[in-house]
Amino acid sequence: LGRLQTELPDDQASVTARWREVWQGAARTGKVAQGWGIPEADQLARRLAPLAAQQQQTYYIAVGLSVIPGLGHIWLGAWGAAAMLLLGWAVFGLAFTSACRHRHYAYAFVFVFPWVGLWMNAPLSVGALADTLAATERLAAMKGWQDLRPGYTLRQEAAK
Repeated sequence: LGRLQTELPDDQASVTARWREVWQGAARTGKVAQGWGIPEADQLARRLAPLAAQQQQTYYIAVGLSVIPGLGHIWLGAWGAAAMLLLGWAVFGLAFTSACRHRHYAYAFVFVFPWVGLWMNAPLSVGALADTLAATERLAAMKGWQDLRPGYTLRQEAAK
C-alpha cells in the first residue's frame, strides 16, 4: 500500500486502498484519522461523531452506576451478570459484617477480599461490556451506510 501511494497517489486503486484502510480503522476504533485527503472520510467522521458521543455517554453512566456492583450491567441489559454480581457482593458483604459482628476476625479477613474484589472489578467489567456493545452497534450502523462503503462508487460506475 505504501509503495502504491508513493508512486501513484491519485490512481483509483491507490484511493480505493486508502479508503479501505480508513473504513477498517473506523470500524475498529470508531474514529477517523485526519489527513487522508478523501472526501468520504470526512463524511464518515461526521456520521460516526453522534454515535460515538452517545456510546461514550452510555459508557460513563454504566461505569458510574457500577459503584454498586451489578447496576451498570443492568443499565446495559446484561441481567445475568448483574444478578451474579449483586448476589455475590451481597453475600460476601453480609458474611463479612456478620463475622465482624460476632468477632470472628479471621473469617472477616477471608470474606473481605472477594467482597472488595467484586466491588473493584465491577467498573472494569462493565467498561469492557460497554466497549463490546459499542463496537457491535458501530459495525451494525456502518453496514447500513452503503453509500460510504469502500468500492461502492466503483460498483455503481460498473453498473452504468
